[in-house]
Amino acid sequence: STLPDAAARAPEPRPRRLARLYIGSKPAGARITICGRREDQTTPATLEVDADRSCTLVLELEGFAAYATQVQAVAGQLTTVVATLRRME
Repeated sequence: STLPDAAARAPEPRPRRLARLYIGSKPAGARITICGRREDQTTPATLEVDADRSCTLVLELEGFAAYATQVQAVAGQLTTVVATLRRME
């Protein structure tokens, strides 16, 4: 089956607008998951994320309760999140 011309000429995707997000934790060394994607780095880290999109940030460190928060990074700015992790009883 052949595709109609309209499908072949899909609109160009808008370029991704990126923002920088600094993620720290006390204590350091937490695993970072943002927008459902596990990052290779641990805290502290500076990541590039999609700008103006609200995402869930999850930090996990052995022996501490998982920390989750909503973050929305702004294009052209550095957004900072520093979490104090709570030790599990």
